[in-house]
Amino acid sequence: MSLTFYSYNLVDYANITADSENSLFPVSNLKDDRRTKTFRSIATTANIIFDMLTTEPIDSFYIADHPKLGFGFSDLTLEGNATSNFSSPAFSTTISVNHTHGVGFKEFASQSYRFWRLTVTGASFVDVSKVFLGSKVAPSTYGINFNWNFYDDDLSKSKTNRLGQKFTDVIGSKKKLNFSFETLNPTELAELMTIIDYNRVSRPLFIRIGDESDTIIDDEDRLGGYYYLDKIPKLVNKSFALWDLSFRLSEGL
Repeated sequence: MSLTFYSYNLVDYANITADSENSLFPVSNLKDDRRTKTFRSIATTANIIFDMLTTEPIDSFYIADHPKLGFGFSDLTLEGNATSNFSSPAFSTTISVNHTHGVGFKEFASQSYRFWRLTVTGASFVDVSKVFLGSKVAPSTYGINFNWNFYDDDLSKSKTNRLGQKFTDVIGSKKKLNFSFETLNPTELAELMTIIDYNRVSRPLFIRIGDESDTIIDDEDRLGGYYYLDKIPKLVNKSFALWDLSFRLSEGL
């Protein structure tokens, strides 16, 4: 089963500016890992420019919504350019989002530009939560083992009174993923260890299982999204130069 990681987020190291900004929801919130800390504009359209400081290859864009309020915009365009003048950008693509599962995703041929612009349009203002810009890690010679599992952990709290009536504080849910790899050779292991060493349990990453053809489930956006490692995976040396590795992840909120 194919799995793709989006772990090294260049947004974390970029200089970010916006042409319309609510001072209570500054554009710097895009670097805050909490999805409830959003950027908000004061106009119906906002242009958010990411200066990567150096020319960096980028082949993937991912976005997560506010866990309670959803996506605070209607249209999204991503552009790349050698300079901050986007009057005629070298690269441009539109992004679709999945409102049901709270993610938006786009892969494209690798583009190397210093400046990237996200143009966001909404009704009275726009609201943007967490964004990924960077290069994917898509293992091609191995995949996760079958018997991996996914579930939604319902965070709602319920109490029952003496008459047996149930009262529930509806909060939401949290995605959980558990999967493993078997008999990894040293090269394959090193690819995964790069992700583990960088993200550990403190840095979030995006994950996608399967592909955009929705061949393993009706909507693969249900499985993917914005996650943290629950703990550092344990290496198991199954036999000479072959390794097993198990991951446990929880959705970032």
